[in-house]
Amino acid sequence: MLNSLKFLLIPALVSISTSISAQEQDLFSTVRSGDVFATAPQNRVAAPGRITSANQIRERLNRTGFQSEVTGSREVELKKSLDPFTFPILISLSPDESSISIVMGLRSMPDTEKLDKQTLLRMMQLSQKHAPIGMGWNHERSRTEFYTVLRNVNLTGERLRETINRMAVIAVENQPLWFKESPKTTQQQLPISAEKLIGKWAASRSNTEAFAIEFSAGNRFVLVYANGTSQTRSEGTWSITNGQLALNGTGFELRGWFEFNSGTSFRFAPPTGSPLSFEQVSSSNN
Repeated sequence: MLNSLKFLLIPALVSISTSISAQEQDLFSTVRSGDVFATAPQNRVAAPGRITSANQIRERLNRTGFQSEVTGSREVELKKSLDPFTFPILISLSPDESSISIVMGLRSMPDTEKLDKQTLLRMMQLSQKHAPIGMGWNHERSRTEFYTVLRNVNLTGERLRETINRMAVIAVENQPLWFKESPKTTQQQLPISAEKLIGKWAASRSNTEAFAIEFSAGNRFVLVYANGTSQTRSEGTWSITNGQLALNGTGFELRGWFEFNSGTSFRFAPPTGSPLSFEQVSSSNN
């Protein structure tokens, strides 16, 4: 099925026009632009009080400059950008409404990749140093994370914002701890080279969901996403910095961990969702 999806997607790359609707959605995750450190309007300070719903969390966050979305009766999601990273944030209200938990995703990792004892020890030390913010591994989401729990008493949007900002600063300052490759993985990888990326690539998440992307000279890309019988197209510029592949298009910015598995395949791990393995369909020499 993957091969049939590839044949459907690749012709679509050729026919893409240079005019892309600003309403087209980002295919992996949407990152809203804006300075999250901007001063909140003085006349819109969130009133303190007990939070009883996800909508109240969203309202208080949005008043401080964040753009958050309700994803469940007790959950809110948003993005926090601090150059050069963009972190997914999950905020949850406990069932008894006594506390609010904040989780910041760091690095997606496959189940086969293990954290060594030294890394686990350093994660424990960092958690002790920055308590009540802790660092750990989430098996369900297959990633390393920062997490903290706040008492649901007079909790303002500013307090939530300050906590998220602090978590992001700690994450960037401790990048070597959570963004590194094991020696075994490094030996199997090829050096990151922009020239090797030029060409057409395809990946799939299921029998009905697939991606095709073309990287061209001049750091331009064209991306086609197929889900069932529908297709979505995006285009923009790309770059590779510090092991991250960045895609910048109209109205969105996407960064994820990037590594070559072989001369004809690479792995891309977006901030949310499972990693994608792209296979080369054609190179710049074809």
